Amino acid sequence: MTLTLLALLLLPTSLLAVVNPKEVQRVIKGLAQNPEDRYVTGFVVLFLGFFVFSFSTHEFGFEWPHLMTWMGALIALKGLVWMLFPGFVEKMVKKFNKTEMIPFYGFLRLLIILALIYIDTQVIAS
Repeated sequence: MTLTLLALLLLPTSLLAVVNPKEVQRVIKGLAQNPEDRYVTGFVVLFLGFFVFSFSTHEFGFEWPHLMTWMGALIALKGLVWMLFPGFVEKMVKKFNKTEMIPFYGFLRLLIILALIYIDTQVIAS
């Protein structure tokens, strides 16, 4: 159930990336250029990672039930990177923040959302 909740958290931004890529590009560019917004966003993502991790098994294994632990740790790591390495974030934004690629990234995230829901409801539940 927790992977489904995580998938639902990702859904609005993924749909926005597919429907309105120019707005997503503007928001991402603004986050990369504004240190205050980047720090607050990094803190929120770090908190979300710890929140996801708190619902996990707290074991780093290579089986499906441990996926939530890995997802929480990676989300928390992303929050730390946003807060502690602004140069790296700006470099990645310049590299990946292309208007023509944002709908592709959004579609890819939608596929990941479907996979998370499938894993949570069919693989782990059985």
